[in-house]
Amino acid sequence: MPSPVPPVVPKRLSTFPTLWAFLFSRRRFADMATAHDLAIIIQPADQLARYKAGGWSTGTELEAMRQASLERLLRTRTQFWRSGLAIVGVFALLLILYSGLGRPVELEFPNDMGKVLAALGAIFATWGSVIQLTGVESWSGESADEKLRSMLFQAMFVLGGAFALIGVLW
Repeated sequence: MPSPVPPVVPKRLSTFPTLWAFLFSRRRFADMATAHDLAIIIQPADQLARYKAGGWSTGTELEAMRQASLERLLRTRTQFWRSGLAIVGVFALLLILYSGLGRPVELEFPNDMGKVLAALGAIFATWGSVIQLTGVESWSGESADEKLRSMLFQAMFVLGGAFALIGVLW
């Protein structure tokens, strides 16, 4: 008699689908995170045997994992946007301090596009760094939330570096 097919197929996260789901689909991200966490859990031989025997097909453990993934997603999204606003706020505060030192800040769009691009690069790179530094680590460091933070850091830092480099070369 064949073993029952579990409702979640274990699969590790991949970068672009994960970032897309993070930004646009809560449900899809929760499903992907559950499959990722299940892939980590069933690595030991006894858990793999339990999985193959259909021990994970009851749904209660998987639904609990899915809800936990969804909660972590919402927390990470909130931290992502809050840290972005904080970075923009800090840069705005720096502009205010700069103008307070007797150097007026022009409120019109600057003629030097290189400086604008370099400033955007600094904002994105700083934003990515803050996201990576504010995470909570698990024992293994491989949970879906941690992988997502790493992906966000890499994407934001590379984007920031690209803007900064283009700004310098402009």
